Amino acid sequence: MISSFTQSTDTQQKPGGIWKKFQHIGAMVFVLLLVLGATAQAQEEDSPVDPELLRRHPSAWYGDPNTFKDIGDVNKADLVFFDGRRQIALTLIDDMAVVRLKGRMGESLPLGEIPSGSKVKSLDGARNTGWNPVADACVFTGLSGKSSLLKSDPNVDVIFPVYQVGTTSWGLTDRIAVRFLPGTDKAQIEALFKKYNLTPMGPPDDAAGSSGYDLLLKGASGEDALLISNALAGETGVDYSSPDWLVQYVPFFTPNDPLYVNQWHLRARRAPALAEADLDAEGAWDTTRGRGIRVCVIDSAVDYDHEDLKIVTENGVQIGYDPLQRDNDPRPIMGDSAHGTSVAGVIAAIGNNRKGVSGVASEAEIMGVRLITGGFLLNTQIRDSFLFALREDAAVCNNSWGSPWYNNFCSDLDDKIENPLSPTIRDGLERLIKEGRQGLGCVVVFAAGNSRANVDGDELNAHPGVVCVAASNNLAKRSHYSNYGSKVDVSAPSNDFFPTWTCASRIWTGGTLGISTTDIAGASGYSTSDYTNDFGGTSSAAPAVAGVAALVIAKNPNLTRQAVQKRMEGSADKIDSKGGQYNVSGHSLYYGYGKVNAAKAMLDPTPTPTTYQNPNHYPHPNHHTLSDHHTNTNQHSDSHPHEYSTGFPPGCSLQCGAEPGLRRYG
Repeated sequence: MISSFTQSTDTQQKPGGIWKKFQHIGAMVFVLLLVLGATAQAQEEDSPVDPELLRRHPSAWYGDPNTFKDIGDVNKADLVFFDGRRQIALTLIDDMAVVRLKGRMGESLPLGEIPSGSKVKSLDGARNTGWNPVADACVFTGLSGKSSLLKSDPNVDVIFPVYQVGTTSWGLTDRIAVRFLPGTDKAQIEALFKKYNLTPMGPPDDAAGSSGYDLLLKGASGEDALLISNALAGETGVDYSSPDWLVQYVPFFTPNDPLYVNQWHLRARRAPALAEADLDAEGAWDTTRGRGIRVCVIDSAVDYDHEDLKIVTENGVQIGYDPLQRDNDPRPIMGDSAHGTSVAGVIAAIGNNRKGVSGVASEAEIMGVRLITGGFLLNTQIRDSFLFALREDAAVCNNSWGSPWYNNFCSDLDDKIENPLSPTIRDGLERLIKEGRQGLGCVVVFAAGNSRANVDGDELNAHPGVVCVAASNNLAKRSHYSNYGSKVDVSAPSNDFFPTWTCASRIWTGGTLGISTTDIAGASGYSTSDYTNDFGGTSSAAPAVAGVAALVIAKNPNLTRQAVQKRMEGSADKIDSKGGQYNVSGHSLYYGYGKVNAAKAMLDPTPTPTTYQNPNHYPHPNHHTLSDHHTNTNQHSDSHPHEYSTGFPPGCSLQCGAEPGLRRYG
């Protein structure tokens, strides 16, 4: 199927035009496979790439087979995206489009439904998801039947299609991101740019001996950028090539329409919060409160003027980043952007200052990135957010956001998330994971999500190098909304409430309390005060884990990120032993290796060798058929599939989370 919004391309005028003859997907796949095969053979026979540099290349997560796994049925897809490693099936969404208006008119269009009588009459009744200032484009829904109107509208500059990819939506632009393999000759790179009429939008990024470029395809429309990117991906010396897709990510906040006493998640003092429900932060504070540890919060925004947050400052300048406005100020612009400020407070609200609340790591320092505002984002904006955290030496990076996924909580038939990770985002994420903290690795924490869905197919939030966090409630049971799966690493306390679903009595475990944390100062935000008592979702569970990670690093600054994660997993509490359905390795689909325990994570481990039993099932899987991700199929130096040490005192073998690290790569 070809989008009704695809504009015809003259082969004599635009570089993408010659590819129009391959609109039939079978022909395109055939050509791409020929290019890939020829390229692979050429590189094998006469490769300019140093094998050692290639092994260390930041974007090649060789231990993760999903890096090269095709997504979707490429034989039946409308089009295929080939990034140099794998193919991803694209299905056209016929009532959506990326639209660039002339004179940056998109900036002034209202969010939501465009009222009749607007300046752009062809968009009347369509729904605007937001304007991306870097792409100078809006993504619209509800465009059925408006194709001819848009194409003839004098205010419309260019139109690009939007595709269904797994359970997410990706929109094209006129931008491409490419990374070349180490050792690729500069003259060869420049020749490829000339061949495909590509213009670099800035200097190359030469991290780790490779060259990455953000490119503009001048005069592009329709599918041009996809077709040119596919062709470029098959060229000798190219590691990956990808359109700079517009993708949508949203905060994982689930609301429930002197405050330290209310912070049951740090220490439960009274009913209805059970003692086993908290993360025992007080027990860790005699050892450390995380002084000087830098935690990056990639989120909606962070209120840098809040009285209860300590911001990373160098030479009197606060360190932050806003890739949307392309400046260094991550403060909220809209009053409803309180999410990131609340996340920051859970991690590191200043403690013992007679103000408000305390964070898990109350002496850590925050640096914010204003990114997740609900609209569509360029892949490069997400990549650059991770690279900001790398550049500014973040020890921990929290991400309480992910791809929107709306399903029926009462049905388990639509609960599988499939969110492929583009090579551009993967590049930034994996460089942060592997190169952070001068090579020790940044501990990157992601919320599992609030859709009561299986997160195993989410290549971002459940990436093997991140800590994927589920939510538990004040009764030490699963928060009803929390995502689950074999790739959940740990859980942490968050809110819960009686849901409105018809199956509420079946899925609700009785939790009622929210999380007390910082809010945007003043009347804006979740409340009219500077604090809120109703924060929650896995958005709140993830920063609790990020705070514990900061405490572990403060006490043990030379630990690798794998060791920090193992410390948290191995010391986690096995809550809800019956409902958790822990397998023989001590892993639960709902809680990972258990609820993090800050006090236990401070204990110096005592080696206790234990024989590993490779799990092949969970005790009561019910209707779920999930593969166990703890089987180690890649023999790396930091993984031992047959014998290992739990690193915790006697009595904490399998029951305390034996060998939580078997799926670690790199």
